[in-house]
Amino acid sequence: MREFTMTARATGLMSDSQQIGATRARMGTRALVASVAVLVACVLPAPPLLANDGGTPIAGQVVLITRPGVTLDDVRAAHPNLSLTPLRAFTPARIHLLAVPLGQEAAYEIQLAADSARVRAAEQNKTVASPEEGTTQSLFLRSSLGEYLSQPGYVEIDAARAVAGRGEPSLVAVLDTGIAPHPVLAGRISPGGYNFVTDTTTTDESGCGAGTPLVGHGTFIAGVIAGVDPDARLLPITVLGCGGVGNAFSVACGVYLAIERGASVINMSFATTISSNAVERAVEDANAAGIVCVSSLSNLSRNTDLERVYPGEHDEVIGVGGLARASGGWERAPFSDWERSSDVAAPAVGVVGTWFDGAQFGYARASGNSYAAALVAGVASMVRSKYGPRDVVWTEQRLCAASETVFIGAPFGIGCGHRDDGFASLINARRAVCPGDYNASTQVDLFDYLDFVAAFNGEEASADFDRSGSVDLFDYLDFAQAFAEGC
Repeated sequence: MREFTMTARATGLMSDSQQIGATRARMGTRALVASVAVLVACVLPAPPLLANDGGTPIAGQVVLITRPGVTLDDVRAAHPNLSLTPLRAFTPARIHLLAVPLGQEAAYEIQLAADSARVRAAEQNKTVASPEEGTTQSLFLRSSLGEYLSQPGYVEIDAARAVAGRGEPSLVAVLDTGIAPHPVLAGRISPGGYNFVTDTTTTDESGCGAGTPLVGHGTFIAGVIAGVDPDARLLPITVLGCGGVGNAFSVACGVYLAIERGASVINMSFATTISSNAVERAVEDANAAGIVCVSSLSNLSRNTDLERVYPGEHDEVIGVGGLARASGGWERAPFSDWERSSDVAAPAVGVVGTWFDGAQFGYARASGNSYAAALVAGVASMVRSKYGPRDVVWTEQRLCAASETVFIGAPFGIGCGHRDDGFASLINARRAVCPGDYNASTQVDLFDYLDFVAAFNGEEASADFDRSGSVDLFDYLDFAQAFAEGC
C-alpha cells in the first residue's frame, strides 16, 4: 500500500488512509503522540449463542480432486456404478463438488479415494467456521479511527517499528466473508477475487444484511492485516457465508484461486476439528508455490493435544493461538485453544479493525483468535515482501526466532513447541522483519550499512526508511538506530 506517503511532519487535513500512514510514521523510533481522539465505544446487541458449526458433514455432497490430466468424465467412466451429479467445479484446480445419494456418502468416499490413479482426494463435504461463529466473540463494539491506529495490539507486536524493506508489496489472500470497500482499504483491494459461497464475483459483503452475526468479519480481518503491513495488497476470496460458516469445497477452491492469483500469504480465520483431505492437498500445493498459510485456532478453549484443530494443525499452515494482557504480563486468552496445533501466539483481546455493519463503514473492537491470526498474517506479509518466497518451515522458524517468550501460566503452552510449560511465543514484527537487515541477507552486518548509505546518497526510494515520502536526515537516523539494534 504505497499510497501511504504522507510524512508525520505534514500538516493540514488528511483522509483516513493518509492518517494511517502518518500515524505509522509517528509510532516509529521518534514515538510521537497520536493525534486522533478516541471515541467512546457503544455496544451492539450480542448475537444469540449457538454451537460452533465447524466440521459438520453435509448430506449428499462429496468433494473430488482429480489427478492432473484426469477429467470428471474419466472418473465417472471408471465408476459406472456411482451416481455422481456435478454441482459446482473449479476447473483450474480440478476440484468438483458432487451430489451423491443420501446415506451413501461414506461408501462413495471410500470407493473414489481408493482410485489413486485418477483421484487425488475424495471426501464427504463438511463445514468450516470462523472461530467467532456462534460464540460471544462474534460481538463487535463500535470503535474509532483513532483507536484503530493506536491500538495496543500493534504496539505489543512491535509493528510500528517494522520496515519491510525493498521487496515488492505482497498479496494477501483473505479467505473469509469478503472485504467491503472500506475507505481505509481504498486502493488496496486487488481485483481477481471470487465468492465461492454464491458462485459469483461479488466479494464485498454486500449480500450480508445489517444484524447478521458475522457481517464485517472479513473486512475486519483485512483492516487488521493492512494495519500491520501498510504495503500489502488484499485479495478478497469469499469462502464463509454471512453467518461465518463455509465448507471444505469452498475453502479448497479459495486456496487454489490464491495460488493462481500469485498470493504471497493466505489468511484463514476459521477452524474445525475434522480434517479435510481436499483442504490439506490445497495447502500443500500453496506451500509448494511459496505461499505462507496462516490460520486461527478455535475459540472453544481446547487442548489441541487431545483434539486437533484444522487447518492450523496441518504442517503447511501456521496455527495461531490468542493471548490477553494480564496484570504485569500475559495470559492465554480465555477462549483460545492451546498446545499442539499452535505455532505462534498473538494478541486476541480488544483488537480493532475496519468494519462494515451491513449498511455503513466504521471501526470496531472485538476479541477472538481470528484477529490474532490476522496480526500474524500481516507480519508474514512483511517477511515475505522482504525475503521473498519461502516455505512455511522457514517462515515459522523465522517467526519463532523473532518471538518474545512470555509466561502465561501452566498448564498452557502456545506456539514454537511450548507444551504444558506455561509459556507462549508472542509474535514480534520488528524482529521478524529486522529493519537493520537492509539488504535482506537475514543478518545485520557492514554490508547493510554500506548499501543503505549508497542508496541514501543516491536519494533512492528504498532509502526512505520512515516512509515519509522523501529521503532526508530522519531516514538516516532511523536506519542507524535499527542497524545498532540488530535483529
